[in-house]
This record gives sequence, structure tokens and C-alpha cells, in this order.
Amino acid sequence: MKVYFISGLAADGRVFKNLRLPEGFEPIYLDWISPLKDESLHDYSLRLAKEIDTSEKFVLVGLSMGGMVAVEIANQLHARLTIIIASIPVSHQLPYYFRIGARLYLHKMIPIGLVKNGMLYRKTGTDECCRTCAANSRQKARMDS
Repeated sequence: MKVYFISGLAADGRVFKNLRLPEGFEPIYLDWISPLKDESLHDYSLRLAKEIDTSEKFVLVGLSMGGMVAVEIANQLHARLTIIIASIPVSHQLPYYFRIGARLYLHKMIPIGLVKNGMLYRKTGTDECCRTCAANSRQKARMDS
């Protein structure tokens, strides 16, 4: 059975690289397509769904915005199973700050390539960053001695 993966907007199929599917499941990574002017999520999802082989049963997995798209596709194409990760099943559950950002067209002001390359999002000041820096310092100290 084919498993179609839809990443979040600032990602691609690589976010699923560490997932191991059981034998008999074939991963297919759907790439984002450019939206048409004033295209609804529903219409966009149907265009993206043209990449799905509906002649056999399939599973959809969506991450973040990809989860919303996966739900839209599943409603039309009747996937055997739909899995959403860090997402919402319906757009009206979207947090208010995302809706405000969309109305201000912030998504058009920030090139997605910058986000994908991690130039805008850094883990500076987080616990993970501190642990990483501490581990690197210890390793460097061992190498210097």
C-alpha cells in the first residue's frame, strides 16, 4: 500500500526520513505546488491530489499545514487512513496569529527558502542549544588536552 507524505510548508519530504514503514508500505513524498491566485485550500488540495494513485488503497500522512491538506484530500478521495502530525483537522481551528499573519500577507514577505535553510529559525537560547553548546565545549576541551 502506498503512503503519501505531505510535509509542512517550510519543509519537504526529508522531515519524514527517519520514519520506518512496515513491510508492504511504499512511501511517496508529495512536493508542494504553487497555489493559484485566490485558490482555496480545498481547490489546492484537489490539484495536489492528482499525484495520488487512487486505483489502489492508500494512506495519507500530513505534517502541520500538510495535515490540513491531507484531511481535505481524504474527504474527497477516501484514504484508507489519514494521519495528521502537529496539525489541525479543520482550518477554523487555526490559531488567531496565523489568521492575522495571512491577512497581512506575511507569508509573502518571508521567502520560504530562508525558512527551509534555517536562517530565520534558530534554537538560540533554548535548552537544546545550551546542551549542544555544553557538549561541544566538553568535546573540544578533551581534544585540546
